[in-house]
Amino acid sequence: IDRGPDSFGVVELVRTSDRIHSIIGNHEMIMQHAILTEGERRGFWLRVGGDETMDSIPCEGDELEAMAIELCEFFSTLPAEVILRGHRIVHGGYDPTIPPEDHTKHQVMTVRSVFSATSPIDECRQVVVGHTPVQNDLVPSDSNSAWKSGVILPDGRPSVICIDTGIYLKDRHQPRLTALNLLDGSIVYQPRVEPTTG
Repeated sequence: IDRGPDSFGVVELVRTSDRIHSIIGNHEMIMQHAILTEGERRGFWLRVGGDETMDSIPCEGDELEAMAIELCEFFSTLPAEVILRGHRIVHGGYDPTIPPEDHTKHQVMTVRSVFSATSPIDECRQVVVGHTPVQNDLVPSDSNSAWKSGVILPDGRPSVICIDTGIYLKDRHQPRLTALNLLDGSIVYQPRVEPTTG
């Protein structure tokens, strides 16, 4: 949410499609705290994109608040990680000093230390993350393409791949969406179409 002109439309697409599977990320978690805890974090959330999210909901007044609560309840149904035969998919990542199964939901949504891993997080699975744009100084890369770890799994794949290519960043960063085909490892990029706001 809060990274484009139609957050509500995107969430509705995910909610109503049986072909789309999603995980919860830190922005959905922030929205839940802002909406469901009597506004204690609401000002912060509104400053980091919540205002655009609320503007995208086609309701006003009490209906708007009710729909925001409904979205937060939907977010509660989303997993924080998906573990498949060959992949672990999380929003933030894993701390390489902690076994993956010992991480909390909050950690896998917010951790950024996956980029410093010197051995595989999971010997059998590639870890797919977002959360940290590859244009960020925390990512050891000089590219705006998907980041691939130099730590290699026994099957030859990079142990970690980051597919956050900064869709919300300014144009000079070449913002785009990135999709990873889990079946063959191919990557597809879609440059941002809308101009940046704010």
